Amino acid sequence: MKIPHVTLVLVTLALGLVSSALSGAEQPGWINAADNKIHAQKLVNEQMAKFKNIDIKFLGLHAVAPGEKEQKMIACTHDRINKPDSEDDYWVSQKHWTLVFQKLAEPEVIEVMIPLQDASGNVIGTACFIFKGFKTGDSEYPYYMRAVAMRNEMARATPSLAALFQPIQ
Repeated sequence: MKIPHVTLVLVTLALGLVSSALSGAEQPGWINAADNKIHAQKLVNEQMAKFKNIDIKFLGLHAVAPGEKEQKMIACTHDRINKPDSEDDYWVSQKHWTLVFQKLAEPEVIEVMIPLQDASGNVIGTACFIFKGFKTGDSEYPYYMRAVAMRNEMARATPSLAALFQPIQ
């Protein structure tokens, strides 16, 4: 099935092409999600609460902060705020790629990486979703569609890239 205006890449085995979003320990310079008081983190928290029944394990947003040059994790469900982007995170936003793959280390999960958008449809970063409950042989398409629906809902609440970094109470 061809998805309009999207390059969809399915990598069933993910043979080292994409790094694990959940590997490694907290590093210097990273901050905790609970301490991340910006609009992007609020969006992540709202999506996780709203869609907790669809077996979502992880949601992370990547973007270039105002005044910075490098894209990094700006909001997520784990304590990895400020984690530098891997090549796959970068290429999703820069080339508007979509990656959907099953992880070798965790075959029961599927990762979907899609361009993060603002309310006008401009690509402003990368959205990474990890869903649990995947079984080899399952169709990846329903997971992709869940990720798109969640991304689109966040986009409607994001007038611009700068809005992602607005402080919240």
